[in-house]
Amino acid sequence: MKYENNLVVIGAGSAGLIAALIAATVKARVSLVESGAMGGDCLNTGCVPSKTLIASAKAAHVLSHGERYGLKNVVGEVDFAKVMARVRDAIATIAPKDSMERYESLGVRCLAGHAKVVDGHTVEVGDRRLTTRRIVVAAGAEPFVPPIPGIGDVDILTSDNVWDLNELPGRLAVLGGGPIGCELAQAFARLGSQVALIDMEDRLLPREDPDAAAVVETVLAEEGVEVLTGHRATRIDPDAITLDTADRSGKRVPFDRILVAVGRRARSTGFGLEDLGVQTNRDGTLVVNGALRTTSPTIYACGDVIGPYQTGAVSAGSIHGQDDPISLDGNDKDPCGDIGSDGLRDGCRAAIAICGEGNVKSMSVTTDKDGTGSVSVTVGKKGGEVTGGGGSQTTTDIVCRGTESNDSGSNDSGSSDSGS
Repeated sequence: MKYENNLVVIGAGSAGLIAALIAATVKARVSLVESGAMGGDCLNTGCVPSKTLIASAKAAHVLSHGERYGLKNVVGEVDFAKVMARVRDAIATIAPKDSMERYESLGVRCLAGHAKVVDGHTVEVGDRRLTTRRIVVAAGAEPFVPPIPGIGDVDILTSDNVWDLNELPGRLAVLGGGPIGCELAQAFARLGSQVALIDMEDRLLPREDPDAAAVVETVLAEEGVEVLTGHRATRIDPDAITLDTADRSGKRVPFDRILVAVGRRARSTGFGLEDLGVQTNRDGTLVVNGALRTTSPTIYACGDVIGPYQTGAVSAGSIHGQDDPISLDGNDKDPCGDIGSDGLRDGCRAAIAICGEGNVKSMSVTTDKDGTGSVSVTVGKKGGEVTGGGGSQTTTDIVCRGTESNDSGSNDSGSSDSGS
């Protein structure tokens, strides 16, 4: 059978754009379908707007602590409407790079509309049917809104619509102590909101390293955020959240606006996949194998729709003074090259030397206000950890501990001192 396309990609976020571009680069006939804005969450509601907001918040924070930087009589007044205009300008500046016009010029046929997978070789977009050899689902994820009593009667904010604000909330309640909740809580507090950060877990960032999460919690508290861990929201009224506490006192937290950031869920429904029997995990993400193929042999998936992490993991560095999150997997030419501090960069390299570059699975860097910090690396086929601490000039006590040594022995215990 002759197909109109070699590949149809559903979703024009980060994963979908890359999939479509690679296919077009090798001269495949590829169609890209998007029902919303090109660029997906990263451009429109995630990376770009959040990091732009964080940059403005950091500037406000630096000005308010001018003496720490040797500045006297520095006054910076926040114009929140202009801050948000800057956020939208950042999106508009980048948008042409992700536009349909650009991708059409690169050989990708772009269609606006909702895609429905009819079968393993057919995708329906409105009244049009596209035939294809393979399908890639890159539909992304969306904020999860929990079924808390009263929440439907409140005009809530999420990471999707918070960018529509033009007026700074005087009192902001943030529900959810994950990456999104933490970074937005800090940003709004630095811009002048009175912020309460609420999570039912015993600590913030429960999926992250406990030591890194503790650093984040300490900094947030120092900057005036009321951190309420171990508190479960039992009811949301138009002006306050009722929390379940250990003493059952029913603590109430008043707010002017509430931001719900308890997590994200994959957009895996509404595309006809369930009708074809494509399997999902309990959290709604699509089941895929090592080649990213779903349980349907001609349908593949990538990005947030398969998880396990949504919009990336938080970097403690972004909360604690480092501008850019660092994510390393040991496969780059120099996996430590993006670390700004000489000492921490040397520590990173020492960790890889000890544990074997091929075994490095992930890495995070935490930096302190004075440039000191630590390197944390996960290694090994069956787990393991590298821990290290050091300052801007030296990194010491790098230790590799494997939960179970692999065949090459690269998880054997060892240590190294490394100076710059």
